[in-house]
Amino acid sequence: MHRGVGVLAVALLLATAGCGSLVEAPDATTREPFAVEETVRDGPQSGPEVVPGLTWRAVTDAEALAESHRSVVAGESRVLRREHVVRTDDGSVRARAVGVLRVGEDGQVVYTFRSSGANLGVFGLRATNYSVWTNGSVTVVRVQRATGVAYEVLDGRRRLPADSTGAERVRVLFERATVQNVTTRYWNGDTYYRVEATVAPGDISGFADPDLYRLSANVVNSGAVARLTFRYPFVRGDERFLREQDWSVGAVGSTVVERPDWVATALDGAANRSRPR
Repeated sequence: MHRGVGVLAVALLLATAGCGSLVEAPDATTREPFAVEETVRDGPQSGPEVVPGLTWRAVTDAEALAESHRSVVAGESRVLRREHVVRTDDGSVRARAVGVLRVGEDGQVVYTFRSSGANLGVFGLRATNYSVWTNGSVTVVRVQRATGVAYEVLDGRRRLPADSTGAERVRVLFERATVQNVTTRYWNGDTYYRVEATVAPGDISGFADPDLYRLSANVVNSGAVARLTFRYPFVRGDERFLREQDWSVGAVGSTVVERPDWVATALDGAANRSRPR
């Protein structure tokens, strides 16, 4: 398929299709784009809500929008991906952190976090690589260190991101957003809405101009925000950087989570340590 008007990001579609079921989205663990045939139409100047909390020209209720998103995603299997990138003025990547949360229908959850770059702590990023698996009753953590791999076995569901649906991020950003434009976009017979907005800077960084804080989102008819990207400049020392924060959710209702092989290694090691000597 040739490249159309635009190229959609992975994990774009959460749109409903008959009987309230969700259209299966591509794998959200990668941001590699795929080419699609897409058309764009400007939204009307006025009219009813696009989805709860969002009209064609304004965010009327960020809490309602976040709750709409949560109601679609929560309780379903899914892949939630969060990427945080710091770039220099010339576009070079100085630091990157990626977290991927996979939630299965059977209660199994796997979370992986990877970071790379120099002086990650200076940019507010964790300088660590780790994975977490849980089935709800036990949690196993695998941490990659310079000296090797370490495991930790814990009771219950632990060490997972607090915002497992992305709804809190939707609320926090949209309650400070000023909508600039909403366009209707069509992809393979489905409709979604592209929202472009500025965000009130608050105390995010030292720049007061809200036009420097850019928010874009893909919102689908079901009321979910399939992708959310937030960009803004900041300064460290004498250098100016661009921070890009990207959240996406996909494979809703179709994600299958299998227990990683390293979980058995960790559980065996914990059992051996607990045996009397």
